[in-house]
Amino acid sequence: MEFIKLTPENIEKEHICCALSDKAQVQMKKIWLTQRMKEGLQFYRLQAKGKVFIEYAPITCAWAPVEGKNMMMIDCFWVSGQYKGKGYSNALLSQCIQDAKDANMDGIAVISSEKKLGFLSDGDYLKYKGFTLVDEAGVYQLLYLPLTDNKAMPHFTDTAKTMKTKEDGFVLYYTPQCPFALKYAEILKQHVEAAGIPVHLHLLQSKQEVMEVPAPWCVHALFIDGKFITHEIQSEKKLDKLIAAYGKDKTKG
Repeated sequence: MEFIKLTPENIEKEHICCALSDKAQVQMKKIWLTQRMKEGLQFYRLQAKGKVFIEYAPITCAWAPVEGKNMMMIDCFWVSGQYKGKGYSNALLSQCIQDAKDANMDGIAVISSEKKLGFLSDGDYLKYKGFTLVDEAGVYQLLYLPLTDNKAMPHFTDTAKTMKTKEDGFVLYYTPQCPFALKYAEILKQHVEAAGIPVHLHLLQSKQEVMEVPAPWCVHALFIDGKFITHEIQSEKKLDKLIAAYGKDKTKG
Protein backbone atom coordinates (compact mmCIF):
# COMPACT_ATOMS: atom_id res chain seq x y z
CA MET A 1 0.00 0.00 0.00
CA GLU A 2 1.31 3.44 -0.88
CA PHE A 3 0.34 6.61 0.97
CA ILE A 4 1.09 10.22 0.18
CA LYS A 5 1.55 13.09 2.60
CA LEU A 6 -0.04 16.34 1.47
CA THR A 7 2.06 19.47 1.97
CA PRO A 8 1.76 23.15 0.99
CA GLU A 9 4.06 22.30 -1.91
CA ASN A 10 2.02 19.48 -3.46
CA ILE A 11 -1.55 20.11 -2.31
CA GLU A 12 -2.60 21.99 -5.45
CA LYS A 13 -1.95 18.98 -7.68
CA GLU A 14 -3.28 16.32 -5.29
CA HIS A 15 -6.87 15.46 -4.41
CA ILE A 16 -8.14 15.59 -0.81
CA CYS A 17 -10.44 12.54 -0.96
CA CYS A 18 -13.76 14.41 -0.48
CA ALA A 19 -15.97 16.35 -2.92
CA LEU A 20 -13.76 15.36 -5.84
CA SER A 21 -16.10 16.85 -8.45
CA ASP A 22 -16.81 20.16 -6.68
CA LYS A 23 -13.77 22.28 -7.52
CA ALA A 24 -14.89 25.40 -5.64
CA GLN A 25 -15.48 23.57 -2.36
CA VAL A 26 -12.27 21.58 -2.74
CA GLN A 27 -10.29 24.78 -3.24
CA MET A 28 -11.67 26.29 -0.03
CA LYS A 29 -10.69 23.16 1.88
CA LYS A 30 -7.21 23.24 0.34
CA ILE A 31 -6.74 26.85 1.43
CA TRP A 32 -7.81 25.90 4.96
CA LEU A 33 -5.51 22.86 4.97
CA THR A 34 -2.53 24.87 3.78
CA GLN A 35 -3.02 27.37 6.59
CA ARG A 36 -3.34 24.60 9.19
CA MET A 37 -0.30 22.74 7.85
CA LYS A 38 1.81 25.75 8.79
CA GLU A 39 0.59 25.15 12.36
CA GLY A 40 1.42 21.45 12.37
CA LEU A 41 -1.51 19.67 10.70
CA GLN A 42 -0.67 16.40 8.95
CA PHE A 43 -2.71 14.86 6.12
CA TYR A 44 -2.03 11.39 4.72
CA ARG A 45 -4.08 9.58 2.10
CA LEU A 46 -3.93 6.49 -0.05
CA GLN A 47 -2.68 6.85 -3.61
CA ALA A 48 -6.15 6.17 -5.01
CA LYS A 49 -9.34 7.98 -5.97
CA GLY A 50 -11.27 7.28 -2.81
CA LYS A 51 -11.91 8.28 0.80
CA VAL A 52 -8.89 6.76 2.55
CA PHE A 53 -7.20 9.39 4.69
CA ILE A 54 -6.35 10.73 8.11
CA GLU A 55 -5.99 14.33 9.21
CA TYR A 56 -4.54 15.33 12.59
CA ALA A 57 -2.80 18.18 14.40
CA PRO A 58 -1.36 19.13 17.79
CA ILE A 59 -4.31 19.65 20.13
CA THR A 60 -3.35 23.28 20.79
CA CYS A 61 -4.05 24.18 17.16
CA ALA A 62 -6.62 21.51 16.21
CA TRP A 63 -10.03 22.94 15.31
CA ALA A 64 -12.05 21.17 18.00
CA PRO A 65 -13.50 22.51 21.30
CA VAL A 66 -11.20 20.24 23.30
CA GLU A 67 -8.66 21.25 25.92
CA GLY A 68 -5.41 19.40 26.55
CA LYS A 69 -1.65 19.72 26.44
CA ASN A 70 1.08 17.91 24.51
CA MET A 71 -1.35 15.69 22.61
CA MET A 72 -2.26 14.96 19.02
CA MET A 73 -5.88 15.45 17.91
CA ILE A 74 -7.37 13.50 15.02
CA ASP A 75 -9.62 15.83 13.01
CA CYS A 76 -10.85 13.37 10.41
CA PHE A 77 -10.18 9.66 9.86
CA TRP A 78 -12.03 7.95 7.05
CA VAL A 79 -11.70 4.68 5.16
CA SER A 80 -14.78 3.92 3.06
CA GLY A 81 -16.31 1.58 0.53
CA GLN A 82 -14.13 -0.95 -1.26
CA TYR A 83 -11.10 0.09 0.79
CA LYS A 84 -12.45 -1.22 4.10
CA GLY A 85 -10.93 -4.36 5.59
CA LYS A 86 -7.63 -4.07 3.74
CA GLY A 87 -5.44 -2.74 6.54
CA TYR A 88 -5.56 0.91 5.50
CA SER A 89 -7.11 2.08 8.78
CA ASN A 90 -4.36 0.37 10.77
CA ALA A 91 -1.66 1.86 8.56
CA LEU A 92 -3.03 5.40 8.78
CA LEU A 93 -3.51 5.20 12.54
CA SER A 94 0.01 3.82 12.94
CA GLN A 95 1.34 6.85 11.06
CA CYS A 96 -0.48 9.17 13.47
CA ILE A 97 0.85 7.27 16.48
CA GLN A 98 4.39 7.38 15.14
CA ASP A 99 4.22 11.12 14.46
CA ALA A 100 2.90 11.71 17.99
CA LYS A 101 5.72 9.62 19.46
CA ASP A 102 8.33 11.39 17.33
CA ALA A 103 7.04 14.70 18.72
CA ASN A 104 7.25 13.32 22.29
CA MET A 105 3.52 13.75 22.80
CA ASP A 106 1.64 12.11 25.67
CA GLY A 107 -1.25 10.74 23.64
CA ILE A 108 -3.84 11.06 20.88
CA ALA A 109 -7.42 12.36 21.21
CA VAL A 110 -10.37 12.00 18.84
CA ILE A 111 -14.08 12.83 18.90
CA SER A 112 -16.40 9.89 18.27
CA SER A 113 -19.70 8.46 19.51
CA GLU A 114 -21.05 5.33 21.18
CA LYS A 115 -23.15 4.53 18.12
CA LYS A 116 -21.72 5.12 14.65
CA LEU A 117 -22.65 8.57 13.38
CA GLY A 118 -21.91 10.17 10.04
CA PHE A 119 -18.72 12.25 9.74
CA LEU A 120 -17.32 10.90 13.04
CA SER A 121 -14.52 8.37 13.46
CA ASP A 122 -15.56 4.80 14.26
CA GLY A 123 -15.58 4.50 18.05
CA ASP A 124 -15.68 0.69 18.11
CA TYR A 125 -12.57 0.47 15.96
CA LEU A 126 -10.71 3.08 17.99
CA LYS A 127 -11.58 1.38 21.29
CA TYR A 128 -10.37 -1.91 19.82
CA LYS A 129 -7.08 -0.15 19.06
CA GLY A 130 -6.69 0.98 22.67
CA PHE A 131 -8.53 4.31 22.88
CA THR A 132 -10.64 4.82 26.00
CA LEU A 133 -13.51 7.14 26.87
CA VAL A 134 -12.33 10.21 28.83
CA ASP A 135 -15.20 12.70 28.38
CA GLU A 136 -18.73 12.98 27.01
CA ALA A 137 -21.13 15.65 25.76
CA GLY A 138 -24.54 14.40 24.70
CA VAL A 139 -24.01 11.48 22.30
CA TYR A 140 -20.46 12.61 21.58
CA GLN A 141 -17.48 10.88 23.14
CA LEU A 142 -13.92 12.06 23.53
CA LEU A 143 -11.57 9.10 23.19
CA TYR A 144 -7.91 9.06 24.16
CA LEU A 145 -4.92 6.82 23.54
CA PRO A 146 -2.14 7.45 26.09
CA LEU A 147 1.42 7.08 24.84
CA THR A 148 3.22 7.90 28.10
CA ASP A 149 2.58 7.65 31.85
CA ASN A 150 1.30 11.23 32.02
CA LYS A 151 -2.12 11.05 33.70
CA ALA A 152 -3.47 14.33 32.26
CA MET A 153 -6.50 13.78 30.03
CA PRO A 154 -8.13 15.93 27.35
CA HIS A 155 -11.68 17.19 27.86
CA PHE A 156 -14.42 19.09 26.06
CA THR A 157 -14.70 22.77 26.93
CA ASP A 158 -17.46 23.70 29.37
CA THR A 159 -19.09 25.76 26.63
CA ALA A 160 -19.15 22.79 24.24
CA LYS A 161 -20.99 20.72 26.84
CA THR A 162 -23.86 23.21 27.11
CA MET A 163 -25.08 22.38 23.61
CA LYS A 164 -27.28 25.49 23.73
CA THR A 165 -27.26 28.89 22.08
CA LYS A 166 -29.18 32.06 22.92
CA GLU A 167 -30.11 32.93 19.32
CA ASP A 168 -33.55 32.06 17.99
CA GLY A 169 -34.48 30.35 14.76
CA PHE A 170 -31.91 28.28 12.88
CA VAL A 171 -28.32 28.79 14.04
CA LEU A 172 -25.37 27.17 12.28
CA TYR A 173 -21.72 27.08 13.30
CA TYR A 174 -19.45 25.69 10.58
CA THR A 175 -15.88 25.66 9.28
CA PRO A 176 -14.08 25.14 5.94
CA GLN A 177 -12.66 21.91 7.37
CA CYS A 178 -15.36 19.97 5.51
CA PRO A 179 -15.62 20.84 1.80
CA PHE A 180 -19.38 20.30 1.93
CA ALA A 181 -20.03 22.60 4.90
CA LEU A 182 -19.75 25.92 3.05
CA LYS A 183 -22.03 24.87 0.21
CA TYR A 184 -24.77 23.51 2.44
CA ALA A 185 -24.59 26.46 4.81
CA GLU A 186 -25.71 28.68 1.94
CA ILE A 187 -28.43 26.21 0.97
CA LEU A 188 -29.65 26.21 4.57
CA LYS A 189 -29.72 29.99 4.64
CA GLN A 190 -31.72 30.21 1.41
CA HIS A 191 -34.33 27.64 2.47
CA VAL A 192 -34.78 28.99 6.00
CA GLU A 193 -35.02 32.62 4.87
CA ALA A 194 -37.55 31.63 2.20
CA ALA A 195 -39.69 30.15 4.98
CA GLY A 196 -39.54 33.43 6.90
CA ILE A 197 -37.59 31.94 9.79
CA PRO A 198 -34.66 33.72 11.48
CA VAL A 199 -31.30 32.23 10.49
CA HIS A 200 -27.82 32.95 11.85
CA LEU A 201 -24.66 31.61 10.19
CA HIS A 202 -21.35 31.60 12.05
CA LEU A 203 -18.38 30.74 9.82
CA LEU A 204 -15.56 30.02 12.25
CA GLN A 205 -12.29 31.66 11.28
CA SER A 206 -9.89 30.79 14.09
CA LYS A 207 -8.99 28.28 16.79
CA GLN A 208 -10.19 30.77 19.40
CA GLU A 209 -13.65 30.95 17.81
CA VAL A 210 -13.78 27.15 17.67
CA MET A 211 -13.12 26.93 21.41
CA GLU A 212 -16.18 29.11 22.06
CA VAL A 213 -18.66 26.98 20.08
CA PRO A 214 -21.49 25.60 22.28
CA ALA A 215 -21.24 22.10 20.78
CA PRO A 216 -18.65 19.30 20.88
CA TRP A 217 -18.38 19.14 17.06
CA CYS A 218 -17.90 22.45 15.29
CA VAL A 219 -17.37 21.50 11.64
CA HIS A 220 -21.15 21.74 11.25
CA ALA A 221 -23.29 22.35 14.34
CA LEU A 222 -26.98 23.13 13.82
CA PHE A 223 -29.24 24.59 16.51
CA ILE A 224 -32.94 25.42 16.35
CA ASP A 225 -34.33 27.91 18.89
CA GLY A 226 -31.32 27.43 21.10
CA LYS A 227 -31.33 23.62 21.12
CA PHE A 228 -28.58 21.58 19.46
CA ILE A 229 -30.04 19.45 16.67
CA THR A 230 -27.26 17.72 14.74
CA HIS A 231 -23.66 17.81 13.54
CA GLU A 232 -24.61 16.17 10.24
CA ILE A 233 -24.87 18.24 7.08
CA GLN A 234 -28.50 18.37 6.00
CA SER A 235 -29.60 17.61 2.47
CA GLU A 236 -32.26 19.87 1.02
CA LYS A 237 -34.89 17.18 1.67
CA LYS A 238 -33.90 16.80 5.34
CA LEU A 239 -33.70 20.55 5.73
CA ASP A 240 -37.21 21.04 4.39
CA LYS A 241 -38.49 18.50 6.93
CA LEU A 242 -36.86 20.46 9.75
CA ILE A 243 -38.42 23.68 8.45
CA ALA A 244 -41.86 22.06 8.20
CA ALA A 245 -41.57 20.68 11.74
CA TYR A 246 -40.48 24.10 13.00
CA GLY A 247 -43.59 25.69 11.49
CA LYS A 248 -45.87 23.10 13.10
CA ASP A 249 -44.27 23.62 16.51
CA LYS A 250 -44.78 27.39 16.23
CA THR A 251 -48.41 26.88 15.25
CA LYS A 252 -48.99 24.68 18.30
CA GLY A 253 -47.29 27.26 20.50
